[in-house]
Amino acid sequence: MTRKIYWITGSIVVLVLLVVILAINLSNIGPYVVKKATCGQVEAASIDYRYDKGRIIVKLTGLKVKGGIEGIVKHVEIAFNLTHRPFFASSTISGFDLTVFSTKRKTRFFSMPADLLKLENGTIAYNKHKFIVDKIAIHNLRPDKPFRFALAIRSDHDFENLTATGEGIYKQKLSDFKGTFHITGLNLARCSSHLKGKATVQGPFTFSKKRFGFEGPIDVSAFELIHPILRKPLTIPRYTGSAAITYGDGVIDIKVDDIVFQNTPFVLNLRVVKNALSAFDLVSGFVNIKDVKGYMALERVIKGSSKLWDSIPEGRVKIMRFHYEKKKPLSAEFELKDVGFLYNHMHFDGIAGLLHVDGNTVTISRGQGAFRTSRFHDAAGTASLARDKEVRIKSSYSVNLVDVPYIIDVGAIKFKNGTAKGAAELQGNQKTGYKISGAGKIRDANVAWQKLSASARGSYRFLNDEITFDPLVVNRGGTDMVIRGKWNKKSAGVFLKGNLDVDHIKPFTKIPMETEGIAGLDLGLQKNERAVTVNGSVTTDDLFFRVPGVVTKKRGLSGTAYVTALVQDKMIDIQRLSYDIDGLRFDGKGNVGPDRTMNLDVGMNINGIERAAPLFFFENGPVAGDGELKLSFRDLRFPLEKLPDIRGFATMNNGSVQLPWLPKPLKETDLIADFKGHVHDIRIKQLTCGKSVLRSGRLRAEGEEFPRLSLSLDMDRFDVADFRGKSGSKIRVIPPDGIMARTTGDVVFRAREISFSRIAGTDLRIRGTIGDRKLIISHLGMNAFGGYANIRGGIDLSGSVPSVNMEGKVSQITGGHFLKAMGAETSVIDGEGVIVANLSAQGESSPELANTLHGQLSVYTHNGVIRKWNLLSKLFGILNVYDLFRGKVPLTESGLSYNKMGATFKVANGVFSTNNFVLDSPSMLITGAGDVNAAKREIQGTINVSPLVAIDRAIDKIPIVRNILREKGKGFLYGSYNVKGPIDDPYITLNFINTIGGRTIDILRNILVLPIGIFERQEPIENGEQP
Repeated sequence: MTRKIYWITGSIVVLVLLVVILAINLSNIGPYVVKKATCGQVEAASIDYRYDKGRIIVKLTGLKVKGGIEGIVKHVEIAFNLTHRPFFASSTISGFDLTVFSTKRKTRFFSMPADLLKLENGTIAYNKHKFIVDKIAIHNLRPDKPFRFALAIRSDHDFENLTATGEGIYKQKLSDFKGTFHITGLNLARCSSHLKGKATVQGPFTFSKKRFGFEGPIDVSAFELIHPILRKPLTIPRYTGSAAITYGDGVIDIKVDDIVFQNTPFVLNLRVVKNALSAFDLVSGFVNIKDVKGYMALERVIKGSSKLWDSIPEGRVKIMRFHYEKKKPLSAEFELKDVGFLYNHMHFDGIAGLLHVDGNTVTISRGQGAFRTSRFHDAAGTASLARDKEVRIKSSYSVNLVDVPYIIDVGAIKFKNGTAKGAAELQGNQKTGYKISGAGKIRDANVAWQKLSASARGSYRFLNDEITFDPLVVNRGGTDMVIRGKWNKKSAGVFLKGNLDVDHIKPFTKIPMETEGIAGLDLGLQKNERAVTVNGSVTTDDLFFRVPGVVTKKRGLSGTAYVTALVQDKMIDIQRLSYDIDGLRFDGKGNVGPDRTMNLDVGMNINGIERAAPLFFFENGPVAGDGELKLSFRDLRFPLEKLPDIRGFATMNNGSVQLPWLPKPLKETDLIADFKGHVHDIRIKQLTCGKSVLRSGRLRAEGEEFPRLSLSLDMDRFDVADFRGKSGSKIRVIPPDGIMARTTGDVVFRAREISFSRIAGTDLRIRGTIGDRKLIISHLGMNAFGGYANIRGGIDLSGSVPSVNMEGKVSQITGGHFLKAMGAETSVIDGEGVIVANLSAQGESSPELANTLHGQLSVYTHNGVIRKWNLLSKLFGILNVYDLFRGKVPLTESGLSYNKMGATFKVANGVFSTNNFVLDSPSMLITGAGDVNAAKREIQGTINVSPLVAIDRAIDKIPIVRNILREKGKGFLYGSYNVKGPIDDPYITLNFINTIGGRTIDILRNILVLPIGIFERQEPIENGEQP
């Protein structure tokens, strides 16, 4: 009997405990209880029973339970039906305090049916957690029949309160039931260590096939989700909404809708396996991408993606699907909107599209965005973020050319407008490298480079930084150029064909001549990192160019230039240069080194210069002749440091040539030049330049480091004006480190006629030497100033400024020649004399030399006649003495004879100063002092004129007049005059300072002594007793 009681009591307790465990602690011990049966020993302190209406009611008190479950049970009341089924009518357990230690055995529901099973007012402890059972009741527990249950349980750890009611079908092995429950203070950390928070859950639930399910309202506070994929815990202060929870086989699935985080709705699915968060799914509306980056450490699940996320500073993203599962690749879908992306120095914005992430592979679709005012669209492809980082993405684009300088370095090129439309593809991997390729068309482009602008259109292809034009057409005015070929920063292979208006390249390249018109180009340009090759031709039929005084090529004259050149390592290698134009052919080749050392071979052949005369020389007067040139230059470098190695020849037969630095061409030239290394021999048999005529000449130079020159010129006529340029000639100093500083030589020059400014002469002979940067003239003789000049001097080019000095004598001169040299062109004076001079000057040009002239000069002439001199004519006009006493007698009719005329000049800064000018003639005495500026041809000074001797004698016959107008024993009136202005025609005014007053006093004094003078004058007559 006792054993039977024990068996029955134990079975009831186990049954009740299984129900309790299954109902209130499914997340912790429910699965364990269901699978394991725990049976222990039960001892009762007392047992009472009674019979009531066909039932036996047994009461047990003071029960002690040992085994897998231990504790005490205060009251157990069991009722058995004796008259009908079920035999087991009801069971009530109350006042219990049990601890469950282990339930390793399988837990089974007993097959014994019952009308009521009830537990109340007890506690159950499991795994250090305590559950307070207020009530657990199961009604109509019969096999395969519906039963009802109700429970109310409290906990100090897993939850606060749990109430549930429901119904089910009782089966021996597996029962299904459903109902509603309300749980408060549910500790989410009991579900998983990755979760925190308290939840209140209320609603219907089901348990079927060992799976528990719930869907209904839920209220969560202080929610936190902690996971390695998150940079920081995902916290939600409070959530009120609905949730769906399922549990089975140790797996908890939680789905929560309508979570609002950062003002964005979210749907969160969590899966907990063995108390660990193994997977979660996330769906959201558009959220700020900064928040996503702030919370989610995507690089931890997508390796190699950190740089990608760092390149996205802004935007919004919609999480269409985000599935993370432990030890499995990430699977996600995103929709991007208003995303910014940084690539090098470029900032893309307005990026939108769809991203599908499958593990380490990202698939892009419907991508679009903008860079400045340019856009791309229909971007699609895949990118692997794994080790190989395979990428293959295609996109269409429309680029505003104004944005191009912000994408690639285009130097000084500027795009004013235009678009480039096409498609591009990025593909490759980290091992083989990446390449971007595509094709497109340029439309309505307006491109400017410095001051040049042009329109462009055409097709192109590109691969990485290389562009292939196929073709590109450039238009502007007369320029219509077709460009084909490849171009990139390091290399280019471009073919240019078309017409180029040279006016369009003038703003950015200096053309050393006057040029206009159209040039036809057919050129190939090849460029790489080290070399540039140019090969092709330039047609000049419609091109005009002019080098003043050298060449004038008019439009309509056909000509073609051919060039092949290579520029490498700063070395210019001209492999071919030829120019054919109307009878003239020029050929050349050679190289120019980085230090500007040249090795050149040039040749030119002109058959019939008269045919090329309108082109290269001059259009005035007939020209003829032939010319040929073949020269090889080696180690030629400017400035010259040694005599260049030149081999070859140059000939000209009755030819003509125009040198740029000469105002007039050289005609009728017979020239033979022979070059043999460092020996240069140039002979000229005949040459005409303007009025100048060279009979013969020879220049011979030999020696490399210390050249010696020998120059001899024999001219019939030499006019300096023929060799003076428009801007005048300049003398340059010789640098101390140049070749001319080491040059010595001899100079011999003869000219039968010479004209130099206002000086003309004949039979000029010059002999001199060159050395130490000086030209020493040992002898210069010529017929000049009506006499003969014998001069010596030199030109010193060794200082900072050229210095010229000369001294010598000109004998048998006439005063008229000297005055003409000083600027008095209208003077006509006869008489012989001499000039002695010692002068020097410094400067590069004639004005500078004239303004720095200094030294001394003396002029003397005697026994001559002045037939014409404006200065004297104006003096006589003011004196008016001819009109008063002799009638008007022109100076040019008989002239003014003189005994002597001369002056000594001191020269300083180009001004000739004298204080002893004298002109002594039988009629008058003229003295003067002042300055003559030879450069400006001006005079300024004072002239004193003494009375005419003839008038003196006439006055002597009139005693009264004589005593009034003349002092006794002195000459007649004298005057002082100011002279200023051009030498040839100066202004003359009477000088009244200290002159009029003094004369008046003398006249008054003479009037007072008038009677005495008269008598004294007449006394000899009276003594002679004359009537």
